[in-house]
Amino acid sequence: MLTSGAGQKSRLAALINAPLPGTFPLPLPASSLPSLQPPTPTVRFPKVRLPSFWTAFASIPLLMAGGLGAGAAWLVVRPDLVLVEHIDFVGAEHADQRALRHLADMPNGTTIWGVDPTAIAHGVEHHPWVRHATVERVWPDGLRVTLEERTPVALLAIAERTYVLDEQGVPFLVADGRALDLPLILGLAPELAERHPELPQLVLRDALWLIREIPVRTGVSADAISSVAFHTDTGMSVTVGHSRVVFGLEDLPRQMDRLERLVNEAHVALDEPLLIDLAPATVAIVRSLAPANAG
Repeated sequence: MLTSGAGQKSRLAALINAPLPGTFPLPLPASSLPSLQPPTPTVRFPKVRLPSFWTAFASIPLLMAGGLGAGAAWLVVRPDLVLVEHIDFVGAEHADQRALRHLADMPNGTTIWGVDPTAIAHGVEHHPWVRHATVERVWPDGLRVTLEERTPVALLAIAERTYVLDEQGVPFLVADGRALDLPLILGLAPELAERHPELPQLVLRDALWLIREIPVRTGVSADAISSVAFHTDTGMSVTVGHSRVVFGLEDLPRQMDRLERLVNEAHVALDEPLLIDLAPATVAIVRSLAPANAG
């Protein structure tokens, strides 16, 4: 059946405007069209984690070791710049610290490698109480001076002065008002040394031997010996407690054996006023020193 021209035109328009299979009708919404702008890049930052308390605490030894290592490296590289900051005197019982520092004669600003240990030791040994001294470096900035002091054992009265004797019989110090409580050795006159130069040393040797042996052999206290008097005719007269013990000039060991037997076997008491004469060759004479009318 033939249609009119107007009907054909309307159907043709409908076909033209009809959507094709698989297509979208026109016009499309703007939101549905793909964007032509380039994509925005995404920047990712690394996460920073702060150390925990225990992590920081554990790192302290490492930091200290690093500091010590740097200090040690500095000492190795420039040891000539390390100054001596302190001196320690070991064994100074009688010697005064200030006097020792003066005798060490080490100027301020002396470096650890600029120290002369031998010179310092010799200077310190000029102190009357010091017999011997050794010096050693103590890193990083110190010195240690070890002293061997003299041991005072007796006092020597000669030429109107009193000296302190060490265990070798060497007079090393003039006794003052603070004199030690030591046995006093008497009887060595200057003119005796002029006539017999070797005699004073022999007398001192024997006197010190008596001071050492009497307490050991008799059991009395060392403090009980107050004096040892030398006489050119009779020998040594030792005051022990309240007794006076006379030793002849010859064979002191034999006389000491006799005194030991008197005290330990015959029970002679040295704390009583007795005169004990050990000089005779075969006998010992013991008599009282108490006044006849005592009691």
